[in-house]
Parts: sequence; structure tokens; C-alpha cells
Amino acid sequence: MNILSTREIIEILYQAYLERVDGAKRIRKLLEDASEEWIEDHFALRSFQYGNFSTKVLEDFFSRLGYETICNDYVFVKKKLKALHMAHPDRSLPKVFISALQVHELSAKSRSIIEKYLKDKTDPVEQMSLENFNSESFLYPCWGKVEYEDYISLREESEYGAWTLLFGNSLNHFTIAVHYLKNFQSLTSFNEWVKEKGLVLNQDNGEIKGSSDLKLEQSSTLAEPIEVEFLNGEVHPVPCAFIEFAYRFPLEGMSGHDWEERFQGFVEGNADRIFTSTNSKSLNQE
Repeated sequence: MNILSTREIIEILYQAYLERVDGAKRIRKLLEDASEEWIEDHFALRSFQYGNFSTKVLEDFFSRLGYETICNDYVFVKKKLKALHMAHPDRSLPKVFISALQVHELSAKSRSIIEKYLKDKTDPVEQMSLENFNSESFLYPCWGKVEYEDYISLREESEYGAWTLLFGNSLNHFTIAVHYLKNFQSLTSFNEWVKEKGLVLNQDNGEIKGSSDLKLEQSSTLAEPIEVEFLNGEVHPVPCAFIEFAYRFPLEGMSGHDWEERFQGFVEGNADRIFTSTNSKSLNQE
């Protein structure tokens, strides 16, 4: 029996992400050409808090991989989301940020759309382990294709919900730890380099979310669209995944040389704006 390591599983998820995000492949190659290394800060997963689907299902899976829950009380009131983040004792492995739409807080119309697809189904991740890891089951929603009209209707109330209905547990972003790069001393300088290379950044509430006072700055590209085939046979471009860039500042009195000497949490205000990188309006911002 082939038991995959935590690093191998994350690499499988990362490669699946790269296949969908041309900009990520470009940035990785550009970093290599500049003698820099893509060091991952974290990656993010989305879910629904409904029935047999929840942040708990994904949290349990990563717990089996050795991850530990660091904070589980992030709340995004307007977007009707709750989230948690986990870290691994092996600090070379990226953190994971897991969020879920609180379906019970949606309108009856939106709830009925989600229930139509998720009712009586179980997230296959719940039974997944190192021994039977299946990237297809992990990355693609078990409810299959959705009707385009349902996607559009849900999107009117929750962009997050509409995205998750299409993509399930698919990785919506990986994040480059800019503070570990040798040739960039700030997120501002890195952003300028990224834009010179032709990538378009999320401008929601400014290009940089956060500040040195918060000990965390973040920016992101706009999600790249992919062609999605809907249940009725229609094919439409939909924003899929993006690249995030994070700069973590040293804690008070610390040099920042070691992992523990930099702020390692998340800031709700920052994340709230990063979520919008997958919004449908991004198709018209490039």
C-alpha cells in the first residue's frame, strides 16, 4: 500500500492548481530566472457549512496529515463566512486557510439552490486518508455539474457560494512568501515587478491589503478564467484561481530570521478583500 506523505499530497494539490493558473506557472518561471524560489506561505480551501460539508471535514483531513489548528474563529459577517487556519510542525510546509459559507444565513432562494446539489451527499474528503488519497475526489465537487441559471442566481447573493458550487474543494490560491525573497525588500516593490510582467492585481480596497502595523501585508492577482461546462451543455468563462503574495513582518523586538519571529496569523480585513479575487467582475477588470 502506497502511503503518501503530507508533502507529496500538497504537491499533488499544487500541481493541479498550476494546471489551471497560467500566471502561477509564469511567476514560478520568472522567479527561477531571477534566482528566487517560490516559498509557499499558505493555500486556501472553500466549503459550505451545510449537512455533511463543513470546515470540520477539511480540518479533520489535514489533522490526519499532521496539521494543527491555530485559530478557528475568523468571521466575515457581510460575506456570511467563518474560517480557520492550520499550521504544520514542519515549518517548511505551508499553512492552510479553510473557510465555509454559512448556508443557513442565506436567503431561502440561495439555500434551495445549494440544497438541490448537496442534499444527502457526503464530502468524499471525510473518508479520505493517506492510504486512499484521491486527488480527483478531493478537487472536484461530488455533486457534479450545475445548471448555469443556478450559478447566476446564487452569484447575485454570494460570489463565494457560486464559486464553491462550481469548484468545491479546488485550490483557489497558493501564496508566495515575499518576505523570504532575496531581491525584494517590500510587497510594494514585488507588486511593481509582477505588474511589469503583465499580471493584473486585485484593486479592491487598494492594491495592498493590511499594513506593517498589522504585521501582515497581502496582495493578489485577479482569478484567471477557465471554460466551465454547465449541466445544460452551455460553456462559459468563470474566474477560477489566483496567486496571492504575502509579506509577514517581524514581531516586536525580533529579527525575523526564523519562522517564529514573524507574525504567522491572518487578518480578517485583509482576507475579506482577498476573497473578491474570484469575483465575476474580475473578468471585466483586465
